[in-house]
Amino acid sequence: MVRTNRFITSIVSLVMIMSLVFAPICQVNAATASTDGSMKVSATEPEAGAVVEETYPEVKPELEAMSRDELIDFTESLIKENADGDANGNYKFTVEDDKVVIDLWYTGVNAIIKIAANDTTYKATWDYIIEEMRQLCGTMAGLYKKYGMDVYINILNDENTEEQLFSCKNGIVEYDILATE
Repeated sequence: MVRTNRFITSIVSLVMIMSLVFAPICQVNAATASTDGSMKVSATEPEAGAVVEETYPEVKPELEAMSRDELIDFTESLIKENADGDANGNYKFTVEDDKVVIDLWYTGVNAIIKIAANDTTYKATWDYIIEEMRQLCGTMAGLYKKYGMDVYINILNDENTEEQLFSCKNGIVEYDILATE
């Protein structure tokens, strides 16, 4: 239980620190028009046929003014600062010409997944973490887009770091081990 709480605290603090620095989080909505002229707005996955616009939250002007290399250094220093303060947290920050990849893994995360698969309280916490990571990834994507770079955030299995438990690209969840769909 203590290990579980440390993981949750670590992830939430990383997301909070980075989201406060990068930008206020905003929610992107999908809209679907119906035949009676009404409009349905959803903060979740859009329905088939919905019009979806790629949008990014506004970011702080000082971050917008950073060069590509300054932004990369700044991002890595934030992640390193948070991970170094947590003995259970690990990260790998990878930069390629067209992308930034942030891999995170925490001692005990695989055990949490096993619990969350059968416990609605832990599943709700996992879902919260995933949503915060998705929003953070989208915010970061807005900054890196001007350099033609995608942003990936992955949470890895601590027992096998080759296995992803969650993956997000530019604010769009590509994989969630506990997704019900």
